[in-house]
Amino acid sequence: MPSGTAPMNPPWTPLMRKLDQLESQNKVLKNGIKEHEGTVAEARLAIGELRQQLSSAEDALRRTVGELQSETTHNEKRSRLGIHNWSRRGWSDTPPIGGDRLSHVKRLWNSPGFEHKQAVAEADIVIKVNGILGETLLEAMLLKAAILRDYAFCVSSPLEDLGRSYLETALALIQEVVEQCNGVIHLPTIWERRTKARFHMGLCLFEMCRYADAVRVLRGCAEEAKTKGHRDESNMYIALAQVELELERQRGQRKRKGPSDRGANAAAGATPKKKRIS
Repeated sequence: MPSGTAPMNPPWTPLMRKLDQLESQNKVLKNGIKEHEGTVAEARLAIGELRQQLSSAEDALRRTVGELQSETTHNEKRSRLGIHNWSRRGWSDTPPIGGDRLSHVKRLWNSPGFEHKQAVAEADIVIKVNGILGETLLEAMLLKAAILRDYAFCVSSPLEDLGRSYLETALALIQEVVEQCNGVIHLPTIWERRTKARFHMGLCLFEMCRYADAVRVLRGCAEEAKTKGHRDESNMYIALAQVELELERQRGQRKRKGPSDRGANAAAGATPKKKRIS
């Protein structure tokens, strides 16, 4: 190398400087990524906690809504039928019997929690205590039947197995009450019990969708009823059953005359098109 000449840098020196810059930038990026990953992890943890809180809140809300819907649905059924209150107009003039025991059964039945099982159990106690005779027995049997009929709407549809079994048990109890009343029908209070039992029989048949039988029983109840309340309630359910019978008749007609039949009739009555002569 000649004297006085500055040393020359190797040709790769600019590349090394560039590499150093890139490595420095890479370190900065890696540090930024680590910080970002830490932030993301914290955010994910916070989101997970929020989701748990939201899920708990949704579960609590569903439970609350479910309880409200259950109570509302049952109240709607009671008010729609208008027959579940033992003191309903028309039946309140029936002489009360059974004393505190039956009053306790009625309170359980009409309590806000609808204690049907407990009410039925208490009615069973009254039935067993009173043996096989007496108006208290008839009242307890009829009350138990009415509670079972109401209970059928709480546990399932009346046409499902569980609901139907409750209605069938209620109907059997009512039939037994009617048979016992027939033996001593000359007593005025027994006549009222028999009318009341036949009314509940008609309601059971109505709710079991045996509308023709319901109309027959309720007509007899309306004819022998001694109060306007009895007659009005009987006639109301006769009218409802007749509406259901008419709807059944219309559905049967539509089923017999299906869309294929109508299409065939239309095709049979159609005038065939003439071929065009060119």
